[in-house]
Amino acid sequence: AALAFSPDGALLAAGGAGGSLQLWDLAAGKLRAEARSAHAAAVTAVDFSWPSAESPANEPPLLFSGGADGVVQFWRSALSADGAFDALGRVEALHLAGGSEVAGGGFSLANLLLVACVSKGC
Repeated sequence: AALAFSPDGALLAAGGAGGSLQLWDLAAGKLRAEARSAHAAAVTAVDFSWPSAESPANEPPLLFSGGADGVVQFWRSALSADGAFDALGRVEALHLAGGSEVAGGGFSLANLLLVACVSKGC
């Protein structure tokens, strides 16, 4: 399982042992979005991108998830009319070499994604 807070502290991303990915609105105490089959194995790492000058106003952060299935995924959440997250949309998926697992990862302040993997192929 893995947890990460959004840069503004409003959201919590939670990755589960069964491969699910959830976005929680902390102020409302509500589940805003869920991808039940985000990964074929445990989600081992999640993180949010940082705001940047190039991003349009009110653009939600990008979310990264990595799993024991050796897949790194990027997610963009959809915003409802009131600005709340209400859906997850996969942007891209990268597959590590056979037998590799994502051990951890996160975005730097410059939004470079750093991923640690274990097993062969890393």
